[in-house]
Amino acid sequence: MKCAAPRNNQARIVDWKARQAERVEGVPDEITEEVIARLATLLE
Repeated sequence: MKCAAPRNNQARIVDWKARQAERVEGVPDEITEEVIARLATLLE
């Protein structure tokens, strides 16, 4: 069974380092905490 999700994200992550990219903006702490809580629920 093949995975339907594209697997090309890894190359783009490496490109960030090669291009010396910088973050322009961050995510508010409340959003980050909510995402982590939801992921934790899924991984339990």
